[in-house]
Amino acid sequence: MTPAEGGSETRDPGDWPMRILSRYILREFLKFFAATLAGFTTIFYVIDFLDNVGDLVKYNAPFMAGALYYFYKFPQIVFYAMPVAVLLATLFVLTILSRNNEIMAVRSNGISVLRAVVPLLLAALALSAFAFVNNEFLVPAGNAKSSKIYKLEIKRDASDVYFTRDNFWFRSENAIYNIGSFDYLRKALGPITIYRMGEKFRPVGRVDAKGGRWVDGRWIFYDVVSREFQPDGGARVVTAKEMPVDIPETPESFKVLAPDPNNFSYLDLKAYIEKIREDGYDPTKYLVDLQAKLSTPLISLLSCLIAIPFALRTTRAGQRPIGILLAIILASSYWFVLAYSLAFGRQGTFHPMLAAWLPNLGYALLGGALLFTVEE
Repeated sequence: MTPAEGGSETRDPGDWPMRILSRYILREFLKFFAATLAGFTTIFYVIDFLDNVGDLVKYNAPFMAGALYYFYKFPQIVFYAMPVAVLLATLFVLTILSRNNEIMAVRSNGISVLRAVVPLLLAALALSAFAFVNNEFLVPAGNAKSSKIYKLEIKRDASDVYFTRDNFWFRSENAIYNIGSFDYLRKALGPITIYRMGEKFRPVGRVDAKGGRWVDGRWIFYDVVSREFQPDGGARVVTAKEMPVDIPETPESFKVLAPDPNNFSYLDLKAYIEKIREDGYDPTKYLVDLQAKLSTPLISLLSCLIAIPFALRTTRAGQRPIGILLAIILASSYWFVLAYSLAFGRQGTFHPMLAAWLPNLGYALLGGALLFTVEE
């Protein structure tokens, strides 16, 4: 019976071999990925424990507190271990295929090597998507809880605030402050200018002072020049070496929490940035971390992209260990490049988006260029 008579579709003769090959490669990849992920998660736990065991003993940490501390760190450790697991799983699968001459068989059957590795890239992309979800929902909650346990139940230390700030703006109910410096421990302000606002945000006065201190529940300003703007455009000026100034803010109002961005989801960190920006605080370093929350989950995909050409181009037995080593070194170098790029971003040298995405762009171009030379 012909396809037309039977109503069945005409299939590409290469479809079935390709599907079988794709399932085989994907199955082997997932097996190696699960094994390496479990192994590197264990290694991360061991390294972290050895790094913190001194504090656990020093502070006589309760067993349950220590156990919960490491339990809640699991999502973060999985996030760090995933790119390594993807890299090694890709190298192992393709190296075994190459060693068993299965790559040669694929080529001899007219199947492009690039087409054969598409399942690996799709799997890595899916794992990157999982890494984003994990980093958005599980990691922040887990890190916040583990950090709280470590500070309050193990170290018994609640000091998690910025006690000093320099050159910032602060918006009050009916005024805007420009503060040169703030020292919470001394309860002291440096040079300060207060712009008082009336209806429709119309300026009604200004106070300039070289400094101020919180004394007996109120602010005492020093070397003060106070101006009260008059309807006719003039101003009534009062000067004083020392003057109590009634403002609703206390030293607690100017104290800023020093959050760990790893404890925030993308949306929570974005909302926090808007808040501190309105308060006159420079959010540059948090803008870098915000962009990094979008860029870093793609490390798994980049690791796969880097591993594929090195595994496929080293067909000789003696070259395989060298190719694997080069792939591992190149993929590992991503973390150093990312760390430096983020540091430049936090210093303001790079734009926050450039700082977070430049390493991804560079390694994607490099991996893509190497990948398209595999057929040569």
